Amino acid sequence: MRRSVGALGGGRTVPMGAETMKKRALVAAAIVAIVGLPVSACGRGEAVPAAPPAEGERATWDDGQWIAFVSGRDGNPEIYKMRADGSQVMGVTNDPAWERGPSWSPDGNWIAFESRLEATSASPLGNEEIFKVAHDGSQLTNLTDNPASDSDPSWSPDANWIALVSDRDGNFEIYKMRADGSQVTRLTNDPAWDRSPAWSPDGQWIAFGSRQDGEDSVYSMRVDGSEVTRLAGSAIADHTCWSPDGQWIAFISFRDASWTEGGTTYVEGEWNLYKVRTDGSDLTRLTESSSADCQPTVISESATDLSWSPDGEWIAFVSWCGGYTDEIFKVKTDGSGITRLTHNPPLVGRPETGRDYSPAWTP
Repeated sequence: MRRSVGALGGGRTVPMGAETMKKRALVAAAIVAIVGLPVSACGRGEAVPAAPPAEGERATWDDGQWIAFVSGRDGNPEIYKMRADGSQVMGVTNDPAWERGPSWSPDGNWIAFESRLEATSASPLGNEEIFKVAHDGSQLTNLTDNPASDSDPSWSPDANWIALVSDRDGNFEIYKMRADGSQVTRLTNDPAWDRSPAWSPDGQWIAFGSRQDGEDSVYSMRVDGSEVTRLAGSAIADHTCWSPDGQWIAFISFRDASWTEGGTTYVEGEWNLYKVRTDGSDLTRLTESSSADCQPTVISESATDLSWSPDGEWIAFVSWCGGYTDEIFKVKTDGSGITRLTHNPPLVGRPETGRDYSPAWTP
């Protein structure tokens, strides 16, 4: 099938109020960061309220076997968390806006995410801003507050910084800010669309997706924006995450037949999960899309949205399944053991209600 690809305010606390394309869709010249919309078969669980520990103190409830994710099972995309086997689903946010892109603080106490929570009558769709919330859904705090789009938060390993994507200067670039929303600093400055930042475990590098060389690929740079290096070679690539030992970067890519007509690049194939060493060597494919219906250990079409487990053994990701649903899976880092974690009925009514996406493993 042919496809076409071609200064922030400081944090402030606000009251707590209550997308994956079908992977065979047309992709525009700049690859849009893929976001599946959420659901799961089970209902919304209730998190047990508890004041989070002091800043930096390790969350006692977190054993590294929890995954935050986005789901629309209750009709609106919200942040949830579940055990790494798909059990014990609990709601974290509950408000009228959509949420996306959860990222855990290193101590497991907080989740940063993007939301349009502050929609107004003048702007009913709102504007993407970065928020953080305690793991139990309390202490919701707005970290950015400006007319620009702020998205794709990624917490630094030392908990002091959050990388993000913003178009405040007229183009989507990678920035970093203090974890309280202060000291916003631009890291990239190019005409391309930069996106999906991910910190290295040692806090010295940031991997990201971009088409700086005219084709979507995976890059890395120092945390001050220097030493920008292309890692994924000649291929369309997006969505990045680091292995806990800092030796590998996982990403999603189209690496099948491609051709260019009239300035537009066309590709034939599906998104699949790959890993590559941080020096660009040992490129390895981990998933193989199939035209078959989605089964517990087989993905039917395309993978998106990645997160590496803290023990380094698994990578969580999202795949489209028959019936226009999106499900969360995990796969061992050698490509074996694909396991489906969420189970949704075919989409009925609002499209959000058949989709789970944006998995983020606790540190």
